[in-house]
Amino acid sequence: MYLYSLARLASTKNALSLAPKAAAAVSTGSFRMMSLQSDLQRKEKVEEDRYIRQKEHEEYLVRKAKEDSARAQRELTAAEVAAKELHDKTTSEIFGVLSMTGDKLSDDCVENLANWKLGN
Repeated sequence: MYLYSLARLASTKNALSLAPKAAAAVSTGSFRMMSLQSDLQRKEKVEEDRYIRQKEHEEYLVRKAKEDSARAQRELTAAEVAAKELHDKTTSEIFGVLSMTGDKLSDDCVENLANWKLGN
């Protein structure tokens, strides 16, 4: 087995030394074509990666917009809760004043007084 590989190595060395320069140019050209092919493959890979990153970024922006709208909705409900608490506190204050004076007003009138006091 070793003899066969040694004979093959010797014959390739002799063949290359005896080969004309044109054949060497052809082999260099094929090497260059392989190099161009690998460069194109790398370029395609870079473009694929860039495309994937762009799509992931677009999906991230959509998710972030949804999260921001949900957060804004929660903040709006928090603001509504705060406004309701203030309204309830104001109506309690109005009922307290009415109980001290002994006056009686309808519920609609109390709501209107609370809205007037809050500036709604």
